[in-house]
Amino acid sequence: MGWVGATAASHPVFLMSLFLADYLETSECMGLNKKHSGFNTIELVVVLVITGVLAAVAVPRFFVSQQYSDRGFYDQALAITRYAQKSAIALRRNVCVNIASPSINLTYVSAPTYVSTSACNTNLPSPVGDSAPFTVTAQTGVTLSSSSPTIIFTALGSVSSAGATTTITVSSLPPITVETGTGYVY
Repeated sequence: MGWVGATAASHPVFLMSLFLADYLETSECMGLNKKHSGFNTIELVVVLVITGVLAAVAVPRFFVSQQYSDRGFYDQALAITRYAQKSAIALRRNVCVNIASPSINLTYVSAPTYVSTSACNTNLPSPVGDSAPFTVTAQTGVTLSSSSPTIIFTALGSVSSAGATTTITVSSLPPITVETGTGYVY
């Protein structure tokens, strides 16, 4: 029907204003329409307690970067070792993980494995295509050690050295283990 023939009493804005006026009158009588101008004591104490807990526990963790450096290099060492195994399978050649503190780099045999059993003599590029050898270097303060200075992955993905599993240790984090028979890195 629209606005034609409608009265002011049936207009939606008029009806809403009547409702609000009635609501405000009843809420004033009940004491619900008081204006607050600040915090009460309990609210201030709760805010101070929460601020104190954050200052004592959470904030100092953001200023100690050594743990982040250790964990970051640990993740990089794990990733580069897994990449070496996958590259050996993909290239069908031996790939060497050379561990010399403070860095790890990858090289591979340039001739196919079935032609030559020579040592790794060519730098393996990183997955993003850099021409330099794929290398990860630890930041200052991160310690790196290994039970073997070189891990050689064969074309089948297993580790060529006989004997016990190889471990790579980064600072005080759990060691990265490379299984000899399967080449599994964890």
